[in-house]
Amino acid sequence: MRFFVKAIATGFAMSMGSALFKRVSDKMGLENEASKDEATAQKAEAAEAAEEAANGEEDESQ
Repeated sequence: MRFFVKAIATGFAMSMGSALFKRVSDKMGLENEASKDEATAQKAEAAEAAEEAANGEEDESQ
């Protein structure tokens, strides 16, 4: 019985910690690692698209 009570208390504490971290990170401007990876990937895709567009324009002018 003690084990289950500890498991429930631990789960609740972890849930509250996660909620607090999300709230504080939004206010302090901290980012999640996953969102950093997504942002980096989006920037890389945008840079590749811009480079392809620039190369395409140069090819047409020649």
